Amino acid sequence: MNLTERINHGFDVIGAEWIMWLLLVLSALSLACIVERWLFLRKRRVDLESAWSDMKRRFDADTPGEPESSGNSMEERVALSLLAERERPAAALEDIARASVEAEKLEYNRRLGFLATVGSNAPFIGLLGTVVGIVEAFARLADAAPGANRSQLIMGSLAEALAATAVGLVVAIPAVAAYNWFQQQVDDCEARAQILVRRIIARLR
Repeated sequence: MNLTERINHGFDVIGAEWIMWLLLVLSALSLACIVERWLFLRKRRVDLESAWSDMKRRFDADTPGEPESSGNSMEERVALSLLAERERPAAALEDIARASVEAEKLEYNRRLGFLATVGSNAPFIGLLGTVVGIVEAFARLADAAPGANRSQLIMGSLAEALAATAVGLVVAIPAVAAYNWFQQQVDDCEARAQILVRRIIARLR
């Protein structure tokens, strides 16, 4: 038995069913990640002008307050980190703002890498299942008894094999769409935080 025959035999033995289970597990994990990130962002949604009005009230009252005493959105936490250090020079405040934004982005980007990985690799996992299924189908065809309905045998096996590619796409498309949407939300939060930073530094000057 040469190397190619050994590989074909190995594919025939392991089959493609485990790949389908793997895709189902990845789909469940991806869905859980999407729900968790959506709830995370929903709890931290803030209106820019309302946040700025709150910051101005803190200026006027001369009570910047502690970051944990207000909301937990990126915009508010970055702004409060500046108010807590309002006596520092403007250059130092800009460094504080950059550090605060990057720290918040670490939390906001959590688990997005998993969604990107699932979205980019699920189609290839499904394609692997299709290839393994096709190899298995032809192995069954070769082992079929004389007089067996070869057409029905291989068509059923090929349909099962192609289903793996379809499942891979079904898993990948929502993951990619969710990743792009979440990434846009993080970028929007960062932009609003930067707007507050510019306004606060301008007022402190």
